[in-house]
Amino acid sequence: NSDTLTLVSTDADASVGPVLNLYRNSASPADNDVLGQIIFKGEDDAGNAGTFARIEATATDVSNGSEDARIDFITAKDDAFNAALSVVGDKVGISTTSPSKKVTAEIGLNDTDGFALCYSGDPKGGVLLNPAAGELRMGSFQSSGTYFTTLYSNNAERMRIVADGKVGIGTTSPSETLTVTGNFNATTGVKSLGVYNNTTGTGA
Repeated sequence: NSDTLTLVSTDADASVGPVLNLYRNSASPADNDVLGQIIFKGEDDAGNAGTFARIEATATDVSNGSEDARIDFITAKDDAFNAALSVVGDKVGISTTSPSKKVTAEIGLNDTDGFALCYSGDPKGGVLLNPAAGELRMGSFQSSGTYFTTLYSNNAERMRIVADGKVGIGTTSPSETLTVTGNFNATTGVKSLGVYNNTTGTGA
């Protein structure tokens, strides 16, 4: 298909190329006015013209000298529309139009969802939230293979959880449920500490 609309700039400077200006010239501007939309339409399999996505800009604060705005990327899901991604000032919201941090993702109460890190399209690890259970899950999601989880500080590995669940502190090859290489300090609240010989099974 060829271009339907082409904007051409012949300016020789390096500052600005072609400009598309969507200007809402309202006689009574107010907070949360929608400034403009770019709508993506197509036909469904019944031949009906429908909206599949849109980009929408909103003036959240029209006060002179302290103007704020939000831009939403809205997509169809089961023929309903919600903002999948919102940029509010210098914050980004995923499934929320009111991000409180630099990047904020809203997870539904009965969902287990979050951020996945993928290789070849397969989630290998990440951070998930299950609000109903009060669970924050992070680490390797790969159920097969040898993926493991590490914790770093000062750009150095400090702890490792290997694929079979063994935990190593100060070692990358834990041989037991918990393997610590180096000294550790146990103080307040410790009632007992058993040290066992792995060969004989006797304790001291």
